[in-house]
Amino acid sequence: MKKIIAAEYARLQARATELMGCCEGSADEQELVKTVELIEHLEAGTACRETALRPPGGSTMAVNKPTGDNARKGAVRKRSQLKTPLQGEDTWTKRDKTTGEFMDQKKTPAEKPYKGVRKEK
Repeated sequence: MKKIIAAEYARLQARATELMGCCEGSADEQELVKTVELIEHLEAGTACRETALRPPGGSTMAVNKPTGDNARKGAVRKRSQLKTPLQGEDTWTKRDKTTGEFMDQKKTPAEKPYKGVRKEK
């Protein structure tokens, strides 16, 4: 971790030197101020690893996983599910919350409910 912070410190110092000559009254001036603040925190040893590795400009890494990997964070919105009878046995049925119409139904009665969809009472 010390090597990573040392490398980040060197990168920040180089960027600060680069910005010093050309940033008067521009958007780069804000970047320079943030870069200098990070350098001061690194020198004082008060910067945490996430702060030290964050690129100047304040952008942070995304929380959600990339799209297309079949992973979801949180519940499915605007849908609910409830048990409805199908040939004498209860099965899970998915319903659109805004229109109220039924969207889909599980085939076998013993199957588990839909993942991430709110259950109606």
